[in-house]
This record gives sequence, structure tokens and C-alpha cells, in this order.
Amino acid sequence: MKRILLVYGLSLLFGAKEAAGELCLECPSKTVVRPGRTATLPHFATNHSDTAVATCYLIRDSEHWLLGSSCVELSPGARQEFSAALTVPDSADGVWNRVIVENHSGTSTCTYIVEVPELIAFTWAFVHPRQADITWAVGDSCADTATVFRRAAGGDWTERGQAFMDDGRKLTFQDKDVSAGSTYEYQLGLPFQQRLLYRGRVSVKIPASEPGPPARERLQLEAWPNPASKEMTLRFNVPAAAEVRFSLYDVAGRLWTRRAFPLTSGWYTYAVAIPHDLPPGLYILQGDQNHQTIRRRISIVR
Repeated sequence: MKRILLVYGLSLLFGAKEAAGELCLECPSKTVVRPGRTATLPHFATNHSDTAVATCYLIRDSEHWLLGSSCVELSPGARQEFSAALTVPDSADGVWNRVIVENHSGTSTCTYIVEVPELIAFTWAFVHPRQADITWAVGDSCADTATVFRRAAGGDWTERGQAFMDDGRKLTFQDKDVSAGSTYEYQLGLPFQQRLLYRGRVSVKIPASEPGPPARERLQLEAWPNPASKEMTLRFNVPAAAEVRFSLYDVAGRLWTRRAFPLTSGWYTYAVAIPHDLPPGLYILQGDQNHQTIRRRISIVR
């Protein structure tokens, strides 16, 4: 399990000086914290005046919840360090937050950007009547193995086995105990501090019969939920073995992201986390393979 990574910027963010006491705050610009971990956020106060100044400092998150406070009397020209502890919830991976340090009058502030890295980047599955192959692309902070859980519609989660890491930072699992026509949900249990974090849930439908001859069908694409806020599931049919490329455009035609996959023919299910910095609005999701193009209009809400 990797330790907390504290990343300090080359430059410091300085708040405005207080007019009366000429107090100044400074703090590192960026911190990266794993879910479930606590980070210590250091910051400094400097008295630029010729007299001693007593003041209190409040540490708030972006929702203005109080995380901590410090009161001190600073002598002329003194510079003193404070710290605040920020605990990141297990469910917060992939979220950017801002931590604000301010003095009691609000005239001097500095801001942290706290980044919580995504544990699961995306999930996809290849299914046919006798088997489901599930792949999770994971972040660098994940272990090389994880426990796979499955449940049928309305059922309980049961442990199915272990997913193992390949050379491309992907965890893979093959499930041969499936029933044709059934729908299953899968998720990973990632080891973390003697317990499991559950991530990467994906729903797959096992075909009721073997697929017919490949290459005469057209590329097909379904996307849900729509509108979506945090995650969207794509289900698509690949007519022939070749690279499939997915592109996301806004209504002005600007490209936001693109991914390509070398796939064989068949139906795939692909669950993707929506980037937290993607603005809400209407977008065009486009799939391309072998001169075939299909588009779906999707809506992102926050």
C-alpha cells in the first residue's frame, strides 16, 4: 500500500496582507491524498508589522465546513507554522476539493487544492453465452490483485475469485459460471488497511444464444443513464475484429476526449467514470470502426 503523496508546487500561493496588522498567510499549492487517508496540511503566518499581533486562523473545506483552527500571537517579523488534518472519505476518489485557510477577519487567505486520485479509471466487459471477461483499468495506487464480487438481479454479493494485474495496469477476471440470458453485476474489492474498498461496479447481460456470423452487422451503441453525472455505461456491438475509437465532442464540435480499443467481434459493456472537470451540458458521443460511424447525444449534469 503506497504512502500519502504530498506534492508541493514550485511557487507558493500568498493571500492578501491584512491592512491593520499586515498578516500574511502562505500554503503549498497542491496535495494528493488517497481515499480513507488523513493528510496534514501545513501553512504559515507572517507578521510584517512592527508590533505584536494576536489572531486566529480558520481552516475550511470548499463547502465552508470548519476543519480546524489555530490562534497565536505573533511578534514583529515572526513567521510561524500551523497544520490542519484533512481526512478524505473512502467514497471520494476522483474528486478535487479546495481547502481554504483564512484569518478571523477573512482579509488574508490561501488555498490548497486537494486531489484524490481515481482508483478505477474505467471498466469494460466481453460476454457470450458461456463466459464473461471483465477488465478494470486501475490507478497507480491500487494493489496488483483484487477480489471480484458478483450478484445476479435481486441477489446478494458473493465472492467469485481474484483479478490479477497485467502489464498495462489492468485487472482482469474471467467468469465461466454464467447462465445464458442472465444479467450480472460485478465489482472489485480493493485491499486497503485490512479491509476492502468496493469500486468499479459494472452490469453485464449474458447473451441468450451464440452470436451469428460477424462482419455483416453495423456498429451499434447504447449509453445509460442519460443524463449522467458521475458514471455512464456504454454497450456496443463490434461487427468485426478491428480498432474501435470513441470520441466525445461538445455541441460546438470541440473534442474533449478520445479512446481507442483493439477488439474482436461481439458485444461489449464499458463503464466509464465521467471526469470531474467536464462541464455540464450536451455532448456527442461518437464511435468509429472500419469506416462506420455511430453517434449518440448525451447530457452531463452536476
